[in-house]
Amino acid sequence: MRGGLLLGNPAVAAAFLPLLRRKNEGLMKKFLFLLIVAAALVGAYMTCPEKDKHEDAIKSAVRGAVDEYSDQKDVPDNALTDIVKSVTAWGASTVLNTQLDYQSYKLFSVCRMKVDGEKRIVSLGLFDHIFTMDKDDILEALELKDK
Repeated sequence: MRGGLLLGNPAVAAAFLPLLRRKNEGLMKKFLFLLIVAAALVGAYMTCPEKDKHEDAIKSAVRGAVDEYSDQKDVPDNALTDIVKSVTAWGASTVLNTQLDYQSYKLFSVCRMKVDGEKRIVSLGLFDHIFTMDKDDILEALELKDK
């Protein structure tokens, strides 16, 4: 009954309405923020990439780095070059199958590999996308780039 008496008075109600609106706006902003964060976390969980996607992305990055290296060194494009590129891709595939350490953290995944005697992250998967090492790091790992 007490609350009804206060709100029944028009002067008191007029004084408290702006305060109630501001408080509700703040709660709504917090709720929307939490809803967006929860949606992002659920999305990350649902789209965490598997090991085979990491392997495919790393193979593609290695092929791209080798192609760019051969273009920079003006290696003629012939059957022998194609064979060397295929052998490099096959070797990368074999190494990945045996040396790649895949770990899923449910929201994202990481692949590590021993490079130059230390374990390094070679790919990071998030929202169904794989981020790999850059081409310079790949060429260094393949010992094709001058240090």
